[in-house]
Amino acid sequence: MLVILGMAVLGVDVGRLAVTAGETQVAADAAAVAYARRMLRNEISGGFEDPEPYARGVLKQNWIDGEEATMANMEYAVGRFDFESRSFRPGGFPANAVRAEGTADVNNIVAGVFGDPTSAVNRFAVAAYGGASSVQPTLPIALGDCYFNKFQRTDDCSDLPVLQQVPDKEDNSCWTSLSAYSASADEAASMLPEECCQGGKCGGGDLPPPLAVGDEIDVLNGQANTLMQILGDCVRQGLTEFVIPIVECGKCNQEMEVVGFATIDIAAVRTQGGRKGIDLASICNSDVGGMGGGTNGNFGTMTVSLVQ
Repeated sequence: MLVILGMAVLGVDVGRLAVTAGETQVAADAAAVAYARRMLRNEISGGFEDPEPYARGVLKQNWIDGEEATMANMEYAVGRFDFESRSFRPGGFPANAVRAEGTADVNNIVAGVFGDPTSAVNRFAVAAYGGASSVQPTLPIALGDCYFNKFQRTDDCSDLPVLQQVPDKEDNSCWTSLSAYSASADEAASMLPEECCQGGKCGGGDLPPPLAVGDEIDVLNGQANTLMQILGDCVRQGLTEFVIPIVECGKCNQEMEVVGFATIDIAAVRTQGGRKGIDLASICNSDVGGMGGGTNGNFGTMTVSLVQ
């Protein structure tokens, strides 16, 4: 009889623990992601809002053992996650991640009869924000990664680059086909907004293909006056914010590997005179952050991902 009771304890309560352990992990995951999202919002806005109340609210939207999730002693350790080594360092700076850890008390059914009413289930999760690894670009221009060196040291949105004369003789940016197919002015024009027109030529309005870090894209150097004129009309209409790929700095006359993504805001397009070119600034953005997990290649267009 005792053997049968022992098997009942093992079969019922252990099975129950397995289910609730999974629920506890989901709750910890949700809390970590919520905390990291609020960290990212502070990063972009320059705010100082405490992420913990927001994470606590998201945690309570989950269920553990048939009840609202209220993990005891939930602690949040803010630090630095390195996407390359997959390691988290509490207190690391600049901070881009959080480790959420807590304990849930699970009611035992059979073991409770023998004086053991609850079992403690401890779970943790690490969420981090970094550069988006997969994005659908909205403009056929690529920027060189070396212009983001300061930002990558600080993760401060005010350190994102402001550039002039793009494309210029320094090849700080390139027109691109946004694919491995040969880049040309006509190909790039086909992906500009169709509502932007100048001199009888308009953007084609074609939907650019999605890109991921590691993809190869063909690039084109030169001023490409027709493209600049069409883009200038976009700016006159208030269409100034675009998502673009980032490539290694080099010459704009070959296939280049995508190393990340940036969001740019175009201030002006000058199609005539000695300072012909484009004035743009890179800005922080998390609105496209749902596409792909974070990467070390952070160029201001960021996403939150569950990393541990």
